[in-house]
Amino acid sequence: MLATAFNNRASAYFSQGLIEQAIRDLDQAVKLNPNYAHAFVHRGMAYRSMGQYDRAIQDFDQAIKLEPNYTHAFAERGSAYSHQGQHQRAIQDFDQAIKLEPNYTHAFVERGSVYSHQGQHQRAIQDFDQAIRLDPASGRALNDRCLSRATLGQLQEALADCNNALWLRRRLGRAITLNVRGIVYLKMNQFESAIADFDEALTRAPNNPSSLYGRGLAKIKKGDEAGGNADIKAARAIKADIADQLARYEVR
Repeated sequence: MLATAFNNRASAYFSQGLIEQAIRDLDQAVKLNPNYAHAFVHRGMAYRSMGQYDRAIQDFDQAIKLEPNYTHAFAERGSAYSHQGQHQRAIQDFDQAIKLEPNYTHAFVERGSVYSHQGQHQRAIQDFDQAIRLDPASGRALNDRCLSRATLGQLQEALADCNNALWLRRRLGRAITLNVRGIVYLKMNQFESAIADFDEALTRAPNNPSSLYGRGLAKIKKGDEAGGNADIKAARAIKADIADQLARYEVR
């Protein structure tokens, strides 16, 4: 019972962004109950949110050792592998999660995002389609399908996805979708609309290099070279390879 109390309090800390406090409680939970797979998963998620992916994977491994059919542990480990750039291992974990739970929306979204990152956008869209069939209110799936469709030149369909996602997303999630819709407008040569979306995205996430770079491109294409170059310089100062990152989505 006490281990469960520590785990539950850690979940509350995690939701408030108090990651170190959450980890301390989860340390106590697994100390009190070394077979508590849920606590290992939650601690792995906390470490992953801090960018400590190897440490996170150790906890997910332990959870799977304790409960070999723990669907959520496979999905969360896949996400950690994805953040490390170990895409094939990530896909294997998402495959296993879906095998264990065929209606697991989160695993379809995450696997689709890995395929998108690899440039396999048609394959990614298949996963996003399935996620949206399972959960039509999945703003993340709509957002990511928007980006894959935009990359493939399916601009009207992409715009519809981004518009629908914006109805569903809040705070940082909304900033992410505004950034993606800005990319769609940029590819449609609707530069004013693109700049407006990047502007709003930057009010919510001021240091997003993708929004800065996209706005810079839109300004240049609109004739404002000085303003555009300033945005691009600022974007590269935050993320030196931002141009290469966006080139994967045919944004140049």
